This record gives sequence, C-alpha cells and structure tokens, in this order.
Amino acid sequence: MTCHNKLILLHANCLQMTSNCMRRQRRVIYYSVRCQSWVTGQPTGNSRSQLTNAPWYNVGKNNQKASYKLCGKSLKEDKECKDLGLMICSDLKFDSYCKQQAHKACKIINMIFRCFNSAHLVSILVAYKSFVRPIVEYCTPVWLPYHQGSINKLEKVQRYFTRRLFSRCKIDSNYSYMQRLGFLQLESLQERRIANDLKMTFGIVNNYVNVDFDKFFCY
Repeated sequence: MTCHNKLILLHANCLQMTSNCMRRQRRVIYYSVRCQSWVTGQPTGNSRSQLTNAPWYNVGKNNQKASYKLCGKSLKEDKECKDLGLMICSDLKFDSYCKQQAHKACKIINMIFRCFNSAHLVSILVAYKSFVRPIVEYCTPVWLPYHQGSINKLEKVQRYFTRRLFSRCKIDSNYSYMQRLGFLQLESLQERRIANDLKMTFGIVNNYVNVDFDKFFCY
C-alpha cells in the first residue's frame, strides 16, 4: 500500500455520515487534495490508479447509493468491507460472514485431528478451545446471528468436532449432540454467544465499556 493510499484510508475514517450526497462528495475531494499536498509531487500512473480504485461503501436499505469521484474518476461501489477482522455487508447482515467463519473453523478442526495422533480427550479438547472457538466467537456482540440458518451453520462446527472427538477416543457413538456436550462439559455455541451478549450489555449499563448507554437503552 502506497503512502497515498494510507493517507486516503486515514481520512476516509474522518468522513461524517450525512444525508447530503453533495456534502460527502465535497469531503472526498477535500481529503484527496489534502493527501496530495502532504506528499511530494502529484500521484501519477500506478499511484493515481491505486487512489481511484478505492471502493465506496453504501450501508443501509434507505441509503441513496449515490456515486462519488476521486481524481476525476468514479469510485467503484463495493458490497462488503472487512474492518477489524469482521466482514460487513452493505445490508448489515452477517450470513456470509457466519458461513465463512464456520468453514474456517472446520478446516482448523481437521488440522487438529491430523496433527494430534493421540486419543487423549483433554488435550484435543484444549486445542479446540484454544484454536477453534475463538474463530466463531470473535466479537459476537457485533454480529450475533438471528437467522436460524446461520445459527445452525455455526453450531455444526461444534457438532462436527464432538463427533470426531468421540470417534477418535472410541467413546459411544450413539450419544446425541446434547449428550456429547454434557459428557464434555461444554455449552452450545449459541448459549455462549448469548452469554457474551449479556456480558456486553452489563458492561454498557454499568459504564465498564466506552459505549453511550442512551444510544442502546431507554427506561
């Protein structure tokens, strides 16, 4: 990433979300000029191409979805954006992110069972808690799924792990998923997400986190 791109990204975070499309366009031009004045010379060739290839991201159903220009070239509209490890879609739904994380978690499970030749239940369980659960539990208060399809897709990760663990350790394969969880003293992933959500709510209500209480709750 060039210095021009870094400066553009830095100032993109400063753009205020307003309902006035012309105001947003003026801000894009303003920050473009400022970025160019901070570096030696004007961006040409490949540098200019990298500047104008930066996508524009429209969020929400009622968004006007206007087009914007930088250096005289229209910015392309993107449907999703990765920010702090989260893939955020323009419709603010996280179904594709849930699918992606479930797939990634299953790949790590397969890797664990390839790397561990032992049938020691506790060791494999510790590896699962350390390397798999963080993938499907990262920042869950932000993307807590409410579609049953996404909930089931994420829960299949733990179903798959417990089934393979019982097979590796030669434990009765007739156990149901809930019986396997009871045997391993695990909670379902949905229960853990709800618990994380409640913890965040408690932190907001009691001012343990830097989030404005009045924006989320009212009595």
